Amino acid sequence: NSETLAGTRSLYFVNCQDPDNCAIILGEAGVPVGQLIRIVATDNHASLTFADSGNNHIAGAFTAAFSQTISLIYARDRNGAGNWYELGRSAN
Repeated sequence: NSETLAGTRSLYFVNCQDPDNCAIILGEAGVPVGQLIRIVATDNHASLTFADSGNNHIAGAFTAAFSQTISLIYARDRNGAGNWYELGRSAN
């Protein structure tokens, strides 16, 4: 199962409810450069997975279990390509 987040809000509480976990996809449409987001996993039966690929530039793949978080910032390179960059994660 996958869950697409628009990326236009600063805070997402994500409740996966899929025993096979949810792959998180971050959108780019309408996202301003410098947009900061925090994503909080809120389901104690499933996890959120983040791939270190595509437009996600994170410190390795991450699986967020209940109450764990990841923070990212959106930026564009000189060619206009947009990417999400990890600022930090918390394994609470």
